[in-house]
Amino acid sequence: MTNAIEKAFERFQAIEPDLRLALSAGPNESDTRLKVLDRILFEVLDWKHEAVDTEPPTGSGYIDYLLTIGAKRGAMIVEAKKKGLLSPATKSNEVMNVALSGPVVKPLLPGIQQAMGYALENGVSVAAVTDGNTWLFFKASRTDGIPPMKGKGVLFPSLDAVVANFAKLAELLGSMAIVQRLHLAHLNDAEGISVSSAEQQFLVLDPQGAQMKKRDPLASDAALLFEQFFSRLSNEKDREMLRDCFVVTEESQKADLELQKIIQRVLNDVSSIGTSSGGALQAELERTLASKRSETVLLIGNKGAGKSTFVDRFYEQVLPSGIRKQCIVARVDLGEYHGDPKEIVKWSILQLRELLESEICSSQPPTYDELQGIFYSEYQRWRVGTRKYLYETDRMKFKDEFGQHMEDRREKNPDEYARRLLTWAAGGHGKLPCLVFDNTDHYEDAVQDLVYQLAHSLESAAPVVTSCQSPTEPFGGSRKQAPFKVIPRGASTSPCLMPSKSSPSVWIFLG
Repeated sequence: MTNAIEKAFERFQAIEPDLRLALSAGPNESDTRLKVLDRILFEVLDWKHEAVDTEPPTGSGYIDYLLTIGAKRGAMIVEAKKKGLLSPATKSNEVMNVALSGPVVKPLLPGIQQAMGYALENGVSVAAVTDGNTWLFFKASRTDGIPPMKGKGVLFPSLDAVVANFAKLAELLGSMAIVQRLHLAHLNDAEGISVSSAEQQFLVLDPQGAQMKKRDPLASDAALLFEQFFSRLSNEKDREMLRDCFVVTEESQKADLELQKIIQRVLNDVSSIGTSSGGALQAELERTLASKRSETVLLIGNKGAGKSTFVDRFYEQVLPSGIRKQCIVARVDLGEYHGDPKEIVKWSILQLRELLESEICSSQPPTYDELQGIFYSEYQRWRVGTRKYLYETDRMKFKDEFGQHMEDRREKNPDEYARRLLTWAAGGHGKLPCLVFDNTDHYEDAVQDLVYQLAHSLESAAPVVTSCQSPTEPFGGSRKQAPFKVIPRGASTSPCLMPSKSSPSVWIFLG
């Protein structure tokens, strides 16, 4: 290994002037990767291109580098940043062990958290963040019970520190060093974890020549079968499986009955029905269709309590088909939003616009006649009012100008357009819009309130039933823990209903 490090250092010295020249130009992230990181990984540390995945997608973004070993097993994530974004709060050029939550690496915190997210999603234990000049290595996901942010990392404050301690960098980042787990030894040492002495081991065969034995065709077929079967059982995003696994126990049914008695004593004019079959929510839909009055359903429960599955199961399996045909269901999944939380309302409106169009209109994109129906009141005003002369003399030009007007309103005023769609659905088609704002509880209280206010505001456009989620109950603009403890977590999977005294909303508590 020593000879390998010395050879790598010679290669590093050969390109060091080029690296310093590239860094002095203040490169952006792409230039940093191309002119600095690619050269260190492939030219200096001898990583093979087939062992490095660049920009592999994850649920929260794209990984800059995913270093793999063996049969493409993820070994390390390298998150690259623009030069200067990772300047540690120290003037020292010495390699140091630093706390990830400490003041020295505070400027690196966004990159650290981003890399940890990628590592958790891909089951990778170690990550590094770098701008080509500063390097920080750390354990990004752990199985020892210690929160990753409570750990420590190895920091190279500058390229000078890399030059002076190249052997350590090579054992943290080199492909063979990772195979031999030397990078973990350095990270354990940084955290003061002693490694018990062991008998020295020697490799009989050159690891570079190692390769997997050819798998028997029958084994390949069996592996594919097991992968498809077991991955589906553990896939929390498989909505069909989650619906089928929604279990109502005898204990939960007893809890539903007790809750019915409580609600009937407090609110004589409200009938509380156990939701083991979705009857209560079905009654709300039927009442809204008949009374033309809007209702808001707030799902309350801890993350993982089954709020999303309950609503999904209700509309897909529980609600009778006759009523379901009278409903237009638009499900906005806020779990897919990864931008600024302050912009979540604008994003939700854009999603709602597309979903309502696809559910209400017969074709995609909507036909001119369908758009004319959505903007019928304005069409009439143009036809008999401000554009009457154009309508009577040049019908085609009139239609063209009104078409441009409708597209302009759709793009520049998506909120107004979404409300017109709701009005058209209820008034023009006799349908009940059912709007589901799913995974709202992924966000802090202030963001949940914004979505909740949006849901309420849509009720002014047409009779609608809206559903939101929250781990707590909003009262008077502030958050308090949900007052009912009838169904403790773990004792029941069934939701229960409690109407609010201050609004026509329905609260669904999930244990």
